[in-house]
This record gives sequence, C-alpha cells and structure tokens, in this order.
Amino acid sequence: MKKIIIFVASIFVFTTFFFAAPGKADKAISKAGNKLVKEALELKSEGYAYLYGSDVDQDLYLAYDCFEEALEIFDELEIEDEKLFSIYMGIGRTSFELGDYFSAQEYYQTAFDLAKKIFGENTKECASCYNNLGLVNTAIQNFEDGLFYYEKALKIYKNLDQKMEKIGPVTSGDSWSKGKSEESSNSGKNEVAEVYSNIAKVYRLQGKFSESQEYFEKAIDLCILGEDLSSPKTASLYADISGLMLEKDELKNAKSYAEKALKIQQESLGDFNSQTAASYRLLASIYQKEGKNKEAEKFYSDALEIYSEVLGEYHPDVAECYFDYGMFCYSQKKYKEAVKKIAEAIFRLTFYKGPLANPCFNSKPHSKSGFLKGHQYYIHYLLSQQYGIFRLLDFL
Repeated sequence: MKKIIIFVASIFVFTTFFFAAPGKADKAISKAGNKLVKEALELKSEGYAYLYGSDVDQDLYLAYDCFEEALEIFDELEIEDEKLFSIYMGIGRTSFELGDYFSAQEYYQTAFDLAKKIFGENTKECASCYNNLGLVNTAIQNFEDGLFYYEKALKIYKNLDQKMEKIGPVTSGDSWSKGKSEESSNSGKNEVAEVYSNIAKVYRLQGKFSESQEYFEKAIDLCILGEDLSSPKTASLYADISGLMLEKDELKNAKSYAEKALKIQQESLGDFNSQTAASYRLLASIYQKEGKNKEAEKFYSDALEIYSEVLGEYHPDVAECYFDYGMFCYSQKKYKEAVKKIAEAIFRLTFYKGPLANPCFNSKPHSKSGFLKGHQYYIHYLLSQQYGIFRLLDFL
C-alpha cells in the first residue's frame, strides 16, 4: 500500500512538472515531497515508540514495518540526512532485538557510512554505530571483532572530551572536564559506561572473569561519578555483575549486587516490570546455590508471577522461568512438580511466535513460522543442558 501511495505521489509530481507553469511546478514538487517526508517522520516516531515501549506496549514487528516504510519513502525521494540516519539506527536496533543479527549488521554499517558522510567520522553518531556493530558481532560470537568496534567507540567518546582523564576500575582519581555542562558530562559518562559494560560482557562470554569484573566496575564507577545511582541502567549493571559473581561462586557479592539492582528497579520501575522479575529470578538462583531453598522457591514464584503478568503467558522469559523453577523442583526431588513446570516451559515455547533472543536459533524478522522452528530447537537446547532430564518420568 505504501509503495502505491509513493508511486501515485511520484506521478502527481511528474505530471505537475510537465504541465504546470515552472514556478507552480517547483512548488508542487516541494509540497508533495514535504508531505511524504512528514509521513516518513511520523512512521519513524511510531517505530521508535513500538521499539522502546513498555513491556506491554512494545511491538517489534510493528516497529520494523514502520521503519521499513519510512526507508522506502526516503529512498524514493533520494534524501540523505540525519533523519535517514535515525531511521537506519532504528531498523538496525529492531532487527537486532528480533534476532536477525546479519540484517542488523547491514543496517548499522549503512548508518555508519551515512554518519561519516553527514557528521564526520570522529562524532558521537559514528561512535554509536561502532558500539552497535560491537553488539552484533558479540551476538554472533565474533568476540574479537566485537572488542575491536567497542575500542573504536571508546576512542571517539573519549576524544570528544580531551580533558577527560583515564578512567580506572576505582573512583579515586577519575575526573571529567568541568568546562562541559553537567548534562553533557553525564551523557558522556553514560555512553562510556555502556561501552565498558559491553566489553565486560564479551570477556564474561570468553570466560575471562577478572577482565569482565574490571570493566563492570569501571562502568559502575562512571554511574557513581555521574550521580546516576537510581536509574534502571545502573540496576542492569548491578544485575550483570551479580550474574558474574554467581558464575564465580562468590555468592555473598552476587547477592549484594542483586539486592542493589532489585531495590533500584522496585523504586524506579515498580514491582510489575520484566527487569524487576529478572532480579527476582537472579536472587532465586543465588539462594538455591546457597542451599536456602525456601527463599529460592519464593523468588522463583514471584518472578514467574511478574513475568506472566507483564509479558504474557507465552513469552520466552516466562518459559525459561518455568524451566528454571522446574529444575529447582528437580533438585529438591519434587519430580511431579518438576515435570509439570518443564512441560509448561515446552508448551509456551512451542506456541510462542515472537522473536527469540538467542543468536543460534533465529531466522528473518518477518518469518514468524521460522521462529517456531527456532523455539523447537531451543526446547531441545534447554533440555540437553541438564543431565538426566529426559529420565524425569522414571521417577514418577
């Protein structure tokens, strides 16, 4: 339908140009073009609203459609400006969230080429593209390429403030240029903190826990310096480093960071939010590892309730929480409960037809039937991770 509208508008511009007086033709062309640009910008705004909406309002497929239609208009009008850059960044992010990492990489690369042309190479727009290309390469497990892009992003962000001192793993001695406005300074800290966090995640995936912890601490230090202590982003950092500590079996530190994350999320997002639910689930895992089974079961139950309420019954996070809860029951020799909850996980993954955030099993963003196949592989992946899970029925 959108292509038809663009085609009709093009015919209108064409006929006006040949049959109207020169002055009127120019005005008609300008008017028709402005109308289409306005429509494209409205689509862009809708796309971002769907992309970054709340748990309830987010719709990645609608976001993708909006960005795609906006791109068609800009391509037809042959416009290359900062608005087109924003559209490419939006559709790149949407493709990434949908799990179509190779398309995301193409969109981000196009956005980078456009940013270099419009803004210049050593700009925050290019740095943002480098960071996003790092995310894509990390997702497809090209870790060295991911680190390469993150370092590129860091270099630009730091060069944007020549007076920023080298940031270490602790707050003492860290400083930023005081000639900048507070808002600009905090924005720079947030951008660098995000890249540090992304580098930390790469090192964690590589099993380099010491390096991972160092970069997580750098990111948290920047949040402290920026007095950004109560934001969801800071909470996510605390949750990330908590997961790292759990993996290192440093349970006391893991619990401390998880509790900090949960407190911020409850205050800033409320109890019924997917990020809050993720912290409940994290604490459940920590309590389970500590052998505090009563507390662990309560947190699994709370996490499951919140996930189901805010994401819907068939979301993968709900399924994974059922699976974790089922494995907890299995560890407690509650085999009937274990089978029931794992069956609930399989049922939900089988019927869910949205995006699956796992780089190994995703297909194209609009191939919804393809996601079903991906989930079936994921079911086997989940089950294969636990020794003897296929023998659960033997205990009944």
